[in-house]
Amino acid sequence: MNNQTEFSMTYPVFIHEEGGMFWANVPDVPSAFTSGNTVEEIIVKIKEAIELALSTTLTVPAATQFSEVDAKEGLVWMVGCH
Repeated sequence: MNNQTEFSMTYPVFIHEEGGMFWANVPDVPSAFTSGNTVEEIIVKIKEAIELALSTTLTVPAATQFSEVDAKEGLVWMVGCH
């Protein structure tokens, strides 16, 4: 018997560039963060980080809507997770 619950959530990801490298964080999922050489690499890695973080919790945090995001923190990318 499989007791896993399916969900789909789209979280805002803040992508920052520093010294030729990129790093990303997800304010709604504080334990999800990563770094990489390109934005494309960051998107793949941050989705994995979000899904891993959510797989270890009983409560899935609500996602901040894009209209509520303050883009002053860096490039904002909405990442969907399942």
